[in-house]
Amino acid sequence: MSELDNDLDLQTPETIEENVIEDAIVEDVVEEIKPEPALLAPGEAVIPEDKKEAVEKLVQGLYPISSGAIGVGKQARPKKEKPVEPKQGKEKVAIKSTKNVSWMGVGQVKLGINYVSAEEAKEWSKRDHITVLKPEEVAKEYGL
Repeated sequence: MSELDNDLDLQTPETIEENVIEDAIVEDVVEEIKPEPALLAPGEAVIPEDKKEAVEKLVQGLYPISSGAIGVGKQARPKKEKPVEPKQGKEKVAIKSTKNVSWMGVGQVKLGINYVSAEEAKEWSKRDHITVLKPEEVAKEYGL
C-alpha cells in the first residue's frame, strides 16, 4: 500500500473482514396491544343531562386559543340580528346622478336615481352632475 492509501485510511477486502462484528444485535419483538373501547355503565351518559342543553348551544367557529393564534373551537351560537327598521320622520328626496360619486361628510350616490335625506339633497344639488327629481319625473323614469 502506498502512503496515500494509509493517509486516507481506505479499507480493502482484507481489512473489512477484520472489522466485521460477529454478534449482531437482535431487538425484541414488540407485540401490539389493541385498545378496547370504553364501555358505559347502563344509564351513564357521556355528557351529563344537566349540561347537555348548554353543550347543544355551542357551535364550531374561529376562536382565539391560549397561544394567541386563531384556531377552531367551540363558542356560543351567534344570535340572529333583527333587521334595522328605517328611521321614521326623515323625508326622502329623489335625485338623479350622471356618475358615481362619494363625498365625505355628505354621502355617496350611484349612477341613476338615488334616495337621500332633504339635507343631503340640498348639498348634492350644488354639484353639476346631480338633478333633484319631482315625483312625476320619478314615475316617468320607472315607466309608471
